[in-house]
Amino acid sequence: MRPAMSVETFPDDLLIRVASYLPLRDAIRFQNSSGRLRRVIRLRKKVLLVHDFSEPGGYRDGNHIHLKMTFPPSIFDGLFLHTVQLSFLYVDQGWGHRKGRVHVTEIDSLEDIGIGGGIGRIIASSPIAKHHETRHELVFQPKRNLHYGLCYIAGGGGGHRLDVRDIKLSIFVHERDNADP
Repeated sequence: MRPAMSVETFPDDLLIRVASYLPLRDAIRFQNSSGRLRRVIRLRKKVLLVHDFSEPGGYRDGNHIHLKMTFPPSIFDGLFLHTVQLSFLYVDQGWGHRKGRVHVTEIDSLEDIGIGGGIGRIIASSPIAKHHETRHELVFQPKRNLHYGLCYIAGGGGGHRLDVRDIKLSIFVHERDNADP
């Protein structure tokens, strides 16, 4: 009978690769399952951005998705990334129909968004904002050399407003001395 293999015997680079394929919460659980895995995987959170905004929905363009800001590929350069998390508090105007949402988009080139109001491809979306303030997280895994956008829709028809505050862009990275991404 063969002895059972333990994940503890796997090479360090294989353990990191396993963690990189897991969703964030599972990767953290995996890392915390033993002292050796904690020392090898070393998944850490770094907060890169904190921002707030409040946007009204216009009569004519309130139902369109608007690009609020972009994150260039350079903010992720040189990091052995696991996941990026955009967290925020958001609230719809507090009465009437709820229409406000927040999106993360993937943008091949900033030239793609300059003309015609392009926003890129939506890769993560919040639920429709409630009439009371709610915290939400959009999680994604960035690809090399792509830009990412924070977009919103407030709602059209007049009177709609989306308030978004305490926006934090957090990255979860594997801290290794000489790890290749």
